[in-house]
Amino acid sequence: MWTHLALVNPQWTRVCLERSKDIPLHVEYQPSYVNGVGTKERNLESLRLVLKEFPRIRELQVDFGVDGYDVYLAFASCKDVSRLALESLSIRVPMHYPRLWREHTDAADVLSTVLANATNLRTLSTDGVWMIPRLPSTLRHLKVVRLQMRQAGDQKFNVLLDALRSTPLLETFEADDSSLITTRAMGTPARKVTLPHLKYIYLGSDISDTAQFLSHISFPRDTHVVIESEEVRPSDPKDLAQALSTWLNDPLVSTTNPGAPQHLKTYVVHQQHDGHDHTTFTFFAWKSNVMDLPSLVETAEAVDLVIPFSRDENGPKADLEVQFKLPIEAYRHRDRALRGFLGHLAVPEVQAAYIGEMRLREYEEVLVEVLAPMHNLRALVVCGRNGRAVPRLLQQDPPLFPVLETLRLETVRMIKPKATPQRFIEALAERQKNQLGLEKLDIMDCTNINGDDVRALKMAVREVKWDDWDGKDSASEGDSFDEEEEDDGEWVDFEV
Repeated sequence: MWTHLALVNPQWTRVCLERSKDIPLHVEYQPSYVNGVGTKERNLESLRLVLKEFPRIRELQVDFGVDGYDVYLAFASCKDVSRLALESLSIRVPMHYPRLWREHTDAADVLSTVLANATNLRTLSTDGVWMIPRLPSTLRHLKVVRLQMRQAGDQKFNVLLDALRSTPLLETFEADDSSLITTRAMGTPARKVTLPHLKYIYLGSDISDTAQFLSHISFPRDTHVVIESEEVRPSDPKDLAQALSTWLNDPLVSTTNPGAPQHLKTYVVHQQHDGHDHTTFTFFAWKSNVMDLPSLVETAEAVDLVIPFSRDENGPKADLEVQFKLPIEAYRHRDRALRGFLGHLAVPEVQAAYIGEMRLREYEEVLVEVLAPMHNLRALVVCGRNGRAVPRLLQQDPPLFPVLETLRLETVRMIKPKATPQRFIEALAERQKNQLGLEKLDIMDCTNINGDDVRALKMAVREVKWDDWDGKDSASEGDSFDEEEEDDGEWVDFEV
């Protein structure tokens, strides 16, 4: 039977409608942009034929195209027709709409016209509409792209909140637009919206605006949150972290899964050069424990595979995902941004952390500040030059990580005076003496830790794993490498 209609021409549309009879319809209207005599008329006639069958249209996808005002009039002519069968609507309006659109202010509220009487709508996707009206209370899924409102930013902000306020059953919300979430003006009253059934939220906008938006909505702590942003100002990540911390401490608990864990237990941070002038910072966190090292490393490697940020179905399914870009040249900017985000995100319950490559200028100070609150940390992986901060982390007074059991170092070259293998050994021995000894230590691809060092480490740690790939038992005379180091903006080579 015929159910899915992609409108091509009136003749074919009539045939499809006749064959489908009373069966629910899935309609796709994308007008042809090919110039030709009668093209516009044929497109519109096909649409009018289908709109007569509105009472049985279950799914509708509409691209208003260059002839958008005529499409609007077609919908307006059947505004009173029942839309009770309509469950899913996708609507797109061109970014550069013709002058005729602007001259007819009634067309600005095109979404209200299309939604009229659609009281059973469950899914709505909009791209380029000029305003969001009051939405059906039955709505479960909402996606908004390119809200082309002519109002001031504060009005736009409140229009979106009003739309969400009318959808108490909403389960997923996506806002994918750099200008969608506009910072509310000073003096505007706070208008908080509660979404008790929300399971997934994606915000792709300016970080400061995202933080502001998050402070005006309340949703369960087991909601999957994804945030994506371009280049940010140094203070923005701190604002975002504080907004996320407020959400993590929100008393609103999921009504769909009351027994779900409520605190972040595992997190992975990573940074990767994008091949141009920026690095991409990615943060993934889970509310479940990943206590064994193989699972933690495997999870982190999966994260690494999806950088730059990707919502690929095969990517890691974290409870919280944050990605933003930082300029590669501005070292102090990067330190301040990462310290602001990681240092102000409330994660006291974290039990497993993976610190990947992050190009930090003051990596010791940043990591001490970021990791110090993690009193429940049991497994820690540190990669690259950040690993040189480990001896200092292990020798803090009072001691950090009172229950740390497992430590893994990857590609760490301890070459500075205060970050030598000897100081690392002394730090672990001191922890053992104070009843804070490790159960397991993994050393992977750390070229200047040799067999003698490993024998000394085994005196301080119950189990030591060393990937001695070449079978060397001590450092060879020719063991050298080039290490990239940042020094006032210059790249310097060190030979060891």
